[in-house]
Amino acid sequence: MGILGFTCLFLLGSILAVIFGFVGIHEISQSKGAKTGKGLAAAGIAMGIVMLVLVVMVAAVIVPLAVNSVGPDRTVTRTVDGAGASEVNASIEMMNGDLKVRGGGALLMNGTFEYNVKDWRPVIRYTPPGARGTGELRVWQASSNWWRFWQWLFGNNDWDIQLGGNAPIDLTVSESWGDAELELAGTPLSALDASSSAGRLSAELSGPMPLLKRVKEDQSAGKATLIMDGEYPVMEDVDVRNSAGAIEVDLTGRWFRDVTVTVENSAGSIVIRLPRDVGVYAVASSTAGDLSTGELEEGPGGAYVNDLYGNSPVTIRLTVRNSAGNITFE
Repeated sequence: MGILGFTCLFLLGSILAVIFGFVGIHEISQSKGAKTGKGLAAAGIAMGIVMLVLVVMVAAVIVPLAVNSVGPDRTVTRTVDGAGASEVNASIEMMNGDLKVRGGGALLMNGTFEYNVKDWRPVIRYTPPGARGTGELRVWQASSNWWRFWQWLFGNNDWDIQLGGNAPIDLTVSESWGDAELELAGTPLSALDASSSAGRLSAELSGPMPLLKRVKEDQSAGKATLIMDGEYPVMEDVDVRNSAGAIEVDLTGRWFRDVTVTVENSAGSIVIRLPRDVGVYAVASSTAGDLSTGELEEGPGGAYVNDLYGNSPVTIRLTVRNSAGNITFE
């Protein structure tokens, strides 16, 4: 327990080391020589006490720093009209906190930002369209001061951004630490590139998406979810990847042309829900995990296909790989 107190269970391990150490010494003394190990018990007590003292000293420094670095809640509201642009490249970059991006707005952007650490303030910059008619929207967090980890104990950082307008939007979203929820129905998306380092990443692309051609979702640690149950007349490529965590992909929308879908995971399960009205051709493999093909059957080239494969004008071609985890087609 003393070793645990010095390695991973700092507080709990140290307390248990002291308790069990005294219990051990008492039992050894009562055994009249039948039991040994008094020295180890004493060493455990000493290590536990040292670690408890260190925990108290660190807490005495960290807690005041955390309290003093956090200020009152601040709320900032910003709007960007985006008028005159024939297309927009939009980038949203959040370092830590919870991010929600919604569609259906009348303007290019309408955002509400709530935070209580001054350095976490949002920065919004819009460059009007030039000769090519392309507007540039960038929303980013001024600083995270990630090394000031004590701020994260009491810090609050929530962004709620609504996108819209009429110009096609090529959207890039990046979240370093926290949850990102993208509900983009009603957004004139032409492309989506979403990434997260740690947390949950969810993208819901429901409803008509007449301009959307490309979707990429990249998660490093946490659950990645992609819901595509809308209509996609020009979609070409879907790419979902995760390094550590589950992947859920819903492809039950309406597809009007052939689409290439790639899903890869290093450690975690993969669940893919398939449409019933187009052909499906899936190449799937898992190094350490089970493969459940659902209604798919073995087809040409070692792939798995559905009944409509070869008889439908539209085919979804999937490549699914997993290093450690199950693959399930539903």
